[in-house]
Amino acid sequence: LKMIDKTYAAVATAYLKSGKAKEAIETFEYAQENNALTPDTFAVAMQACQALGMQDRQFELFQEYRNNERMRPDAEVWSSAVEAANATGKQELALDWAEQMESDGLQPSPNACMAALASWEALNGMPEQPSEASVPFLLQWLFRQGVQGFARA
Repeated sequence: LKMIDKTYAAVATAYLKSGKAKEAIETFEYAQENNALTPDTFAVAMQACQALGMQDRQFELFQEYRNNERMRPDAEVWSSAVEAANATGKQELALDWAEQMESDGLQPSPNACMAALASWEALNGMPEQPSEASVPFLLQWLFRQGVQGFARA
């Protein structure tokens, strides 16, 4: 990566942390115009979209990220995508992406774990007392990620 590529991500992050999500997205768009995108730039833009309630745009950015041959799997970007898919009613996609994260060896954020759980619950309902034999892949996945408290007696 060139230094200028990293600078766009740093500037976008500064905007986002100072409450200027719109400017963070504009910085992403400028980086995009200059072919200077990085996983960090995508992650910040997706977080800015989430802060502005623009989940559909967040989802679109993830599709762009996945289609960009220069990008490598990144837990922050994938976690944001799982959250966006759940928020836009694409629960099956959220679950698919959560499973893909695991198979890629990526550690999801706590919010992504909760979004995946919400997606699974929306599609299947939540069992009162999951057991090892009856728990679908998602709850097993959540336990492997260290999310506790779902199987209390």
